[in-house]
Amino acid sequence: MKLLLKILFLMMGFKSANAGISDTLPEGINSPIFKFGLVQGLNQKYNKAGELWRLSDLYSIEFDAPTLAKVNPQAQVLISALNKFGNQRLGDALNLGVLEFNIDPTVSYFAPVYARGISNKWTMALALPIITYKNTVKISRSFSNVDFYKQEFGGKFPELDQALNTDLGAETLKAISAAGYKPLVDKNETFLHDVQLVSFYNLFSQDRISVIHSAYLGLPTGPKFDPDDITALNISGMTSLENGVTFAYNMDYGVTFMSTLSYLYSLPDQITKRVPRNEDDILPNDSTKESIRRTTGSKTTLKNELAVKFNDKYKVGVGHGYAQKNSDSYSGSNGSRYDLLTANTNTQEQTASLSLSYDTVKSYFKKQAVIPAIISYDLSSAFAGQNIERKIIQEISFILFF
Repeated sequence: MKLLLKILFLMMGFKSANAGISDTLPEGINSPIFKFGLVQGLNQKYNKAGELWRLSDLYSIEFDAPTLAKVNPQAQVLISALNKFGNQRLGDALNLGVLEFNIDPTVSYFAPVYARGISNKWTMALALPIITYKNTVKISRSFSNVDFYKQEFGGKFPELDQALNTDLGAETLKAISAAGYKPLVDKNETFLHDVQLVSFYNLFSQDRISVIHSAYLGLPTGPKFDPDDITALNISGMTSLENGVTFAYNMDYGVTFMSTLSYLYSLPDQITKRVPRNEDDILPNDSTKESIRRTTGSKTTLKNELAVKFNDKYKVGVGHGYAQKNSDSYSGSNGSRYDLLTANTNTQEQTASLSLSYDTVKSYFKKQAVIPAIISYDLSSAFAGQNIERKIIQEISFILFF
């Protein structure tokens, strides 16, 4: 009996191991699956040029003279006054420091999955991904020349003293609150992500070759988009469909090559979002919220894998994946700057993966194992990309059959 199965579900826009399958369940066979995963490396991101940055560096704000003048018109008066002292243009050199947002998000998930062989060629499954999202946020300031100005001009100008004693972290939190956002605090929350209905169908199977069609239907059961929470994941509440085709070729010495090509499409939806008024509006206030139509960019993924089965129990696999997502698009009825929302929403990603599995199915039929099961460990890492987080995903799966 052919009982090998891997059910995969979508998590944060990607399948946990992004792998294909080479077979389906026999008719009438049930397979409960329990997946436990951890996603790390989310505090780093590849920018649009493909350079890897820490989020604290990527989203830091330098409060130099030009930035201060934009944030507070009174600062320009102060800068001009300081420029009159000597010929060093001390106003232009004023720098209250770099404000860093030290963000360290992690995502873990548990996904119970139930699969059943509808026929010898068709397997259906239902996945309930449950996400636990943790995020610590700290604000710090560095690289300031405030001490020099306090020493040279302290006590001479009240406006300057007030500026030099500004707590940028506290003022930033005030600005966030004044703009109508939720408090910038640590996160520790658990929620049901979008439920997945999965189908695998054996299109062709002969000798050493098999071709499997896979379909993942994502239902909008997760939390809706929250425009007032800066650190929210905002990855749920979408209806999506991913179609894929896996070509598998079984070679000699227990070696199997698999290549999977898939296409993910998300249905357009209506969300409430803040729309920046211009390029400098990095913190749109509450008045910019409106109901707009969102079209999430489609995503194409190619994954090649090579697996070696050493005996009836042990198998090792390696893989390389490439994914490309088109830009999102937004539209509304207020004539706002919807084009600003599309910036850097296109992504590219390259991943390397490793999988290890222990299979007791044949041992069970030989009465050498208590239950027929597969235990697997998958490791996936994004080693290159654009506009995407540096994800390191570890997953352990327990697959049972009856």
